[in-house]
Amino acid sequence: MKTYFLAVFFGLSLSSISAQSLDFGTVPESVREGIIKDFPKAKYVNWTRGQEGYQASFETRHKKYFISYDLNGNLIGQIIEIDKIKLPRNIRKKLERNYGDFILETASRINSKRGSLYEAELGRSEEGIRLLFTSEGNLIRIVSVDGQLASR
Repeated sequence: MKTYFLAVFFGLSLSSISAQSLDFGTVPESVREGIIKDFPKAKYVNWTRGQEGYQASFETRHKKYFISYDLNGNLIGQIIEIDKIKLPRNIRKKLERNYGDFILETASRINSKRGSLYEAELGRSEEGIRLLFTSEGNLIRIVSVDGQLASR
């Protein structure tokens, strides 16, 4: 179950970058109604289609959102870019202790019905990694920026 949860969100965050944009009119009405209900202030929404449903990305209040809906318009989950300082303290301490030679470039909170996770994207020189943590601060997975599992 947790593996499915991770796969959905890693797929969402990585596939939304390479997927082809859809015209608003081609997105099913139930999905369009979902985003209007859940995020009424969303403007300039970019839609993509994935295996599990549809993904919407947009910015509001200087935050980036990646939202995933199933084929029936039900909200699966969301990735919200957050201020780096809003990462939980225990995660920030782990990053300082174990990845002090990297720069924290972006931080995100991943929300779904199954709970919340945090993602930190780190970089140095030409190397980048994405780390996924539980809300308690436990490291779940390390992925390189190109989407491959990283060994460390």
